[in-house]
Amino acid sequence: MERDRAERRLSESIRWNKGFYLEMVRKGAVLKPPSDDEGFERPRKTSRKSDEDEGPLDPRGSP
Repeated sequence: MERDRAERRLSESIRWNKGFYLEMVRKGAVLKPPSDDEGFERPRKTSRKSDEDEGPLDPRGSP
């Protein structure tokens, strides 16, 4: 019973969020992502390993 209620609330929340997002797209507040059939792949997040390799930054600056 509790699970059914939680699933229903989640479903309603997802539906509301989709509607809100589509409304914001319509108003031009957010960009509409390209559809999957356009062959566009989102750039993957790159690791910040290169930043770590440089060592700690000195907030006082270099002498």
